Amino acid sequence: KSSEFFFSKEKNKKIFFFVPNILYYQITRKLLKLKNFKPLIFGNFSSEYQFLNSNKYKKIITKSLKKHKISNAVSNLTKYPYFCLFIKHYNTNKNDLSGSSSRQTSDLKPIKKIITYLKKKKINTVILGTDSDLSVKKLKLFAKKNKLYKNISFLVDISPNYPIKDQVYLALKSKGYIGSSSGPASIFYFLRKKLLIINSPIGNKLPLCKNKANEKKFIKYLYKYTYLKKKLILDIDQTAVITGKIYETSYEDIKKEVNSFMLSKQ
Repeated sequence: KSSEFFFSKEKNKKIFFFVPNILYYQITRKLLKLKNFKPLIFGNFSSEYQFLNSNKYKKIITKSLKKHKISNAVSNLTKYPYFCLFIKHYNTNKNDLSGSSSRQTSDLKPIKKIITYLKKKKINTVILGTDSDLSVKKLKLFAKKNKLYKNISFLVDISPNYPIKDQVYLALKSKGYIGSSSGPASIFYFLRKKLLIINSPIGNKLPLCKNKANEKKFIKYLYKYTYLKKKLILDIDQTAVITGKIYETSYEDIKKEVNSFMLSKQ
């Protein structure tokens, strides 16, 4: 899917088996240990997102986007100002730090409140993700119950095949990204959009870039935390030994950063 976005189908070579749409990092790490698996790796494999989001990257993406036709339904979403949002949500257990659950938002109430707040500011929300994402299912019920379909759009409903071209187009036209530390966030970073990352642990494995000045300009993190005599930000490398209660970002904290960072003209 990704190669077809950047290159024509004619330039994509078929191998004797097809690589799945998603090749999880747990699988790639195991493949690297095999003697006969010798991939060509550019840069550091363990930090594939640790690049500067220079204009060069943005130009490559936008130039590739021009090769693709965007449907009227998707294009219509960009007529009004909007943020894109994606939330990892597996369960309601704040203390679940297993695997990528350390980056999930277990309580969706602050997310629902910030969507309502954006509506008051006449800013729409385009929700990314597919129907297999639990957060998408719950936010659809929220939108239906509160009759918010004029202000909330779900990309999977408008573009069922969920192609990369539509994700890139919406990211490019958006005011930025609000949500979890996840795959969709990368597109916004390389398009030099602002990102508000919610409920992420801290750690060298997670940031989209290691250049602090560059990161500060484009990314704001609202970390999970716990208390051990004092407030401690949750460290991704220490989740296995954390025993205290885990706290997530409040609605007020998200609202504050939306106004001071995401909507600022810096």
